[in-house]
This record gives sequence, C-alpha cells and structure tokens, in this order.
Amino acid sequence: MSSFSDLRQLLLVLGIPFFIFLASLLTFIRGRHHHHLPPGPPGIPILGNLLQLGPLPHRFLANLHKTYGPLVYLRLGSVHTVTTNDSEIFKEMMSTQDHIFASRYQRIAIKYFCYNGMDLVMGPYGDAWKRLRRIGVEHLLSNRQTLSFQRHRREEADCMVRFVMEKSLKGELVPLRDGYNRRCQKALERMEEVVNPVLEDHRARRKGNPDVEPSNFIDLLLSLQEKQGEDVLSDVMIKALILDLLGAGTDTTAVTNEWAMVQLLRHPHVMCKLQEELDNVVGKERALDEADLRNLPYLRCVTMEVLRLSQPGPFVAPRECLKATKVARYEIPANTMVIFNLFAHGRNPKVWPERTEEFVPERHMQNVQGKGFRMENGPGPEFHYTAFGGGRRRCAGASLAMIIVMLAVGRLLQSFNWAPPAGMSKDDIDLTEVFGLSTPLAAPLFAVATPRLSIDP
Repeated sequence: MSSFSDLRQLLLVLGIPFFIFLASLLTFIRGRHHHHLPPGPPGIPILGNLLQLGPLPHRFLANLHKTYGPLVYLRLGSVHTVTTNDSEIFKEMMSTQDHIFASRYQRIAIKYFCYNGMDLVMGPYGDAWKRLRRIGVEHLLSNRQTLSFQRHRREEADCMVRFVMEKSLKGELVPLRDGYNRRCQKALERMEEVVNPVLEDHRARRKGNPDVEPSNFIDLLLSLQEKQGEDVLSDVMIKALILDLLGAGTDTTAVTNEWAMVQLLRHPHVMCKLQEELDNVVGKERALDEADLRNLPYLRCVTMEVLRLSQPGPFVAPRECLKATKVARYEIPANTMVIFNLFAHGRNPKVWPERTEEFVPERHMQNVQGKGFRMENGPGPEFHYTAFGGGRRRCAGASLAMIIVMLAVGRLLQSFNWAPPAGMSKDDIDLTEVFGLSTPLAAPLFAVATPRLSIDP
C-alpha cells in the first residue's frame, strides 16, 4: 500500500511539469495559428523567440526582415510582439491608426525606473499622460522656453571648446566620449536621493519670492504646480519629468554627437565640405551661434544622415496595441508590443535605395534646401525621417535635440581640424556598438584636434 502511494506521488510529481509543458506547447501553437498573424521565425514553448535575440537585438530583428518581410511576428516569452522596418507601416501605426498604437508597452521595469509610468516618455496613454504632454509642449519645451535657455547652451558649447583646446595645446588625444555617459548613468541611479532635497530647496526659495520668473526647469515645474495644484502636477510627476529630461535629453544627444564625430573622422571629405560651409556662412572671426543654424543646410544634412545611419537608440520606445486591429492585411492582437526598428529602417533599401549603407549627407539636400524640410517638425509625408518617432508619442524635445547636436558638431568642426590618432587610419575606427536604451560605441574613441581659429571661446 505504501509502495503504491509512493508510486502515485512520484507519478504526480513527474506529471505536473509534463502537463504544464504540454499546456504551454498547445497555447504556443494555438496562439501562433489562431490569428492571421504576420510571418516570423519559429520559437520554443514558453520562451518563444526570447533566446534568439542575442547581444544585439536590433541587428537580429533587422535580419529577420530579409526573410519574412516588412512586418514580423515574434513571441518574447508570453508577449505578442511585432517589429517593422517599413515607412508605410510606420505611417499606418503612427498616423492612420495612431489612436490604437498610442500607448507604451508597460513592463515591470517601468514601475521602478519611471515612477510607475507617471512620466512623459514611458507613461501609458490616457488623461494623466495628456496633461504631462501639454505641460511638456507648452511650458518646458516650447519655442519661447527653448530660446530662454539659449545663453546656457552657448556657455556649455564654450566649455566644450575650451576642454578640447586644452587637450590640443598639451598635445593630448581628445576623448570623444569622456565618461559623459557614465556620469549620466550615475546621476540617474542617484536620482531619488538627490532630487528630493533639490525640490525642497527650490520650493523653500520660491516661498520667499513666489513672483520671481522661473530660471530653470525645476522652478518652472514648481511654478506650474503652485498654479494648477498637486492633483494636476504632483511631486512624483515632477520627478518623472526630470528623469525624462536627464535620460532622454542628455544621453541620446551625447551618443548622437559621438556618432557624428565618428562618421566625420571616417569621411574627411564630408568634414572639409562642412568646414567650408561654416567658413562661408559664419567666418573665422567669431564663434558659431544658434542663429546661424538656419543658414547651414549641409550641417543639417550631416545631422540627418547621422540620425539615419547611426541612431542614438536602435528602437522607438516600444508601443502597445490597445485593441485588436489589422495592419498590412495581418491581424495584430490586443496588447501586442510593437517595436519600430530605427536601425533597420535606416538601412532599408526600399526606403533609401541609393548607396543605402554609405554615409552620404547630400541625399537630404533636396528636402532641406529645396523644400525647407525640418525633421524636428515631423517624419515627413512618407515617414522616412522617424528618429523622433511620430504621431501622439512623437518626441516633444525634437527641436531642442536638433539645436544641441547641430551646435555641438558645428562648434567642434569650426574650431578644430580632426584626425584619427597617429598610426590609425579612418578605416581602423571600430564601429562596434553596445545595445541598450542608447547604442554608443563599445570602445572609447579618441582623436587628434588641431586648432583652426584664433578667437577665444
């Protein structure tokens, strides 16, 4: 009797995992074939395609499009996922059906790192997010507010040029990534312990002078909180917005500047052409200013080409399909995670048919000079320029980002001639990237800077 009981328990113990596996297998198979889903690679039960992503998921997903077409279905664990590299599908999801794809896919990490989705970048679509978006567009990132901080950006640009000048005069190599990304990461990690006393300090100073015009983002947010109440703009929302500004506004522009300098070092003829434009428009008697940027079409083209070929981040922040719909004749189930692969889109020969893999800023000149196109204003009618996303979730700081990148690259090229270190050719520069929220170079990049202006920054 005891032996029979032990055998029954053994069979029960062995049977439970088997039946769980069998149920997962049937669910996986039924989930894949129940809908007319987009084509995609086969996966394994429970994990789906998760283990196939590898260390550089954007490259793995880009290769899938060569086999399965512009819209690919995967299953990442239990999560329905589709990814695309196609402008027409970008337009369908970000414009035509934007109301269905306007939310962010909510992951567990968001609860801990984005104040439970109370921020502007990763927050779910809804009334709270709309209020934050309005605050961001109308107050923090409006044209008027952007102009009000112009002096600070000029001071930072001067500081950057002085740093490079000191290295140059000492005969030292210039680190084009001098730990900036690591400092940003440390700042984000210490966010909670730092921002609370900072908020209280700003709040205490405002109590004595409530009518003083805000001189920085924190004062501006506190001023809005005083006017609109904590129900509309709570301390948690303020901290989440500050996190957005630190994360989305600093790391991505730093990585973009890094890739811009990489491409210019690898293409010295582009560097010379850009310096010629700077000399003709600005001259050598004064430093480039933000007011000059509108008269520098080739600088704009260089920036657009960097954002096409060497994006600071490989994906638009993942979106979520709010209800079942159809895209390109395929069914997209509700709650599907949508990955817009910017890396693959920038290398899609259907979108960029001429010299697709080459760095050619001139490809944008007709749009910039002939049509007055500005990618910070939108992705264009054909959705070719999607570095800042599109639709309701389009990056609210696109205009500021373009100013910062163009000003930094312009000042570096106006002030210095650049070359790889001695003994290294332009073809020796390692272009291997690291995958993350941004995709910086894996190896630190150094260059030789030679002053070309006599003016002091």
